[in-house]
Amino acid sequence: MVPFVRTSLSPVPQALTIDVGSRANILPGAIMMGILGLTGQGVYNSFLHSGDPEKAPRPSFIQRLTESKWAPLRSLSDDEYEKMLGEKWLKLEVEISLLDGKIASLRALQAGESSGEVKDV
Repeated sequence: MVPFVRTSLSPVPQALTIDVGSRANILPGAIMMGILGLTGQGVYNSFLHSGDPEKAPRPSFIQRLTESKWAPLRSLSDDEYEKMLGEKWLKLEVEISLLDGKIASLRALQAGESSGEVKDV
């Protein structure tokens, strides 16, 4: 090989070698390489999909989150919401009628005690 070529190529292997002499340099290097890789992938994806004329509009993050099967929340249609409110209303009416029955029996018991008559409940 010609000496000029050897001297011009000598920095290339030095730049490609990783200095692992210190453990303190590994974590910052891994973070930087991760950031660079993430940025590069994002740029590649944006250029890859930039020419799609038939691409449908993407739903918002909140819509995608509520439509996920793993999410504790989900979006309801108007009919589902109306049905859910109707069920809750029915439960409240049942509880109110039970409480009205207990109040009526307690009033009857109180009226019986006030007249001197003692009943077993």
